[in-house]
Amino acid sequence: ANFGKTATTATLKGQLSNVPEWATVDKEITADITIVDAEILKVAGGVSVKDKIYDGTTNAELVVDENGMLLTNESGELIEDIKADASKAVANYKTADAGAGIGITVEGVTLSNDTEGFDPSRYALDFGSVNGTISKATPEITAPTTDKATYGTALKDIELKGGKATVGSKEYEGTFSWKNGEEIPNVENQGYTAVFTPADANNLNSVETTVAVALDKKAVTATPDAGQAKT
Repeated sequence: ANFGKTATTATLKGQLSNVPEWATVDKEITADITIVDAEILKVAGGVSVKDKIYDGTTNAELVVDENGMLLTNESGELIEDIKADASKAVANYKTADAGAGIGITVEGVTLSNDTEGFDPSRYALDFGSVNGTISKATPEITAPTTDKATYGTALKDIELKGGKATVGSKEYEGTFSWKNGEEIPNVENQGYTAVFTPADANNLNSVETTVAVALDKKAVTATPDAGQAKT
């Protein structure tokens, strides 16, 4: 087997400590350490990663075919005598942000071979062909509220107060605004549409929500007709 592509040898020197003065031992120690590069095994098929909706984490889920992973060497030749077991593997996207074609990192894949003396530590898996998509999340909205306004007031002049947007247990910043600020609400209404615009527009969708609007009828001052005495 070809265990490694290149090898580097380094000489390390050190000194023993806590050696009694009377001990007849050489305190100087010299050791040659040989470091061998791992042989790259490319993952060429038999495995994928599940797409997901943005959740602020890099957590990823591998999906491995029944027949297992297909491995090749760097020249593209199929490696059939080494098997990869990903049953205990942990995968992560390389970023938590939404996007397409996002690569992954994988730890915990076990390599095996029937050859006596096989050393899996001399190999490294390349998952460069495996990628997935993280889609934007649509926050769950707790609608803002308004103070009671006077009939005839446009929505743009009615302040939206509070409200929040969450994905899972995390609250995200953003702003609420009226969808049609020029609209004059009726005294009797089923609410009007406000829009949450997230500060993190790369990972979150804007969301519409209905906000209840309470109105007082506008006071009317009676003006007597000409010639009619005021009462």
